[in-house]
Amino acid sequence: MVEKWIGRLSNMGGVVAATSIALMVSIILTEVVVRLCGSSILVAQEFTRYLLVLFTFSSLAQVLKKDRHIKVTLVFSRLPQRWQQVLDFITPVLALFLVVYMIYWSSDMAINSLKEQEFSLTPFETPLFIPKVFIPIGLSLFALQLIALLIVKTKVIVKDKRT
Repeated sequence: MVEKWIGRLSNMGGVVAATSIALMVSIILTEVVVRLCGSSILVAQEFTRYLLVLFTFSSLAQVLKKDRHIKVTLVFSRLPQRWQQVLDFITPVLALFLVVYMIYWSSDMAINSLKEQEFSLTPFETPLFIPKVFIPIGLSLFALQLIALLIVKTKVIVKDKRT
């Protein structure tokens, strides 16, 4: 039940990620056309960077949900099946602790940016808390998806013990 709700949030993060890629492509293509005409969109690079941050962090949860993160299995695949199962459960637990730590510090960074009224040094003067807040939001989605993964793994372990 909870896993489905979290899965929907992860899917929304995927939609945000796909939209940010489409916007980046649109901005870059527009910049190319405008430059051919002898001018420039002054904020193209800036907004593309912000959208890259949005893409990176909003896609984390859906990539985990679809099991598409890069895995290095050189050592893992040579371990006994029981050790693989133990590590397969412990890894998301450790990842969750790390992600919660990152959420704390990235939230602090965004809040400080808002308090200090930081702005970009570009003509558009973007308030920097806006792109910085993408980080803890995306990491929070990622943490929720890790929790969903752990719920599923726990159900499998409980089911296996019953049989």
